[in-house]
Amino acid sequence: MNPFIEVSSDAQDSTYSDLTVLCESSVFKVYSCIVCPQSSFFEKAISGNFQEAISREITLEDDPLILTKIFDYLYCATYDDSQDTPEQTESAKPSETPTIDNKGSRARINTEIYALADKYQIEGLIKLSKQKLQSHLESNWEYLEFIDTHLSALQHQQLFHDILRTFATFSYDFSALMIEKVLQLEQKL
Repeated sequence: MNPFIEVSSDAQDSTYSDLTVLCESSVFKVYSCIVCPQSSFFEKAISGNFQEAISREITLEDDPLILTKIFDYLYCATYDDSQDTPEQTESAKPSETPTIDNKGSRARINTEIYALADKYQIEGLIKLSKQKLQSHLESNWEYLEFIDTHLSALQHQQLFHDILRTFATFSYDFSALMIEKVLQLEQKL
C-alpha cells in the first residue's frame, strides 16, 4: 500500500490541514507532515523565524498548474505531465482550477516542474521530472514535427530560456540529450 495515497484518500476534508499555500487565485490546503519532509524550502519556511511560521501561510509567485502537479507528486509520488488539469484531492485542491496555455507541452511542463522542484528542493521530483522529460523526448523524437511542435514552442517561452540560464545541470542534461538525438537522426538520414 502506498502511504502517500492512503494519507491523501484519508484527507478528503481540509479541516485538519495545517499549511496554506497561496498562488495567484489558487489556495492549496496541505499537510506540513507530508510537504515539509520532502521539501527543505517548505520546512525552513514554517520552522524558522519567518512570518510564514506564525501564519502557516506561504505565498508563491509560480504557475498554479505546475504547483498543482508538484503537490500531486508530494502526495502521490508521481504527477500527470499532460496539459489537462488532473483531478485534485481535497487536501491539495486549488480554489480555482488553473489552466495552461495552448503552447503548453509535456516538454515544457516537465521543464517547469524540474525548475520548481529545484527551487523548492524536492530531490525526488527533480529526478522524476528529468526522467519524464527524457522519456517524452525519446518517444516523440521519431517524428520530424518534433522540432516544429516542441522546440519551437520552447524557443518562444521566456521561462524556458530563464531555466536554461539559471539551472546549469538541467541545461547540460537537456543539451546532451538533444545532441544525442540529433546524432541518431543524422545516422538515419
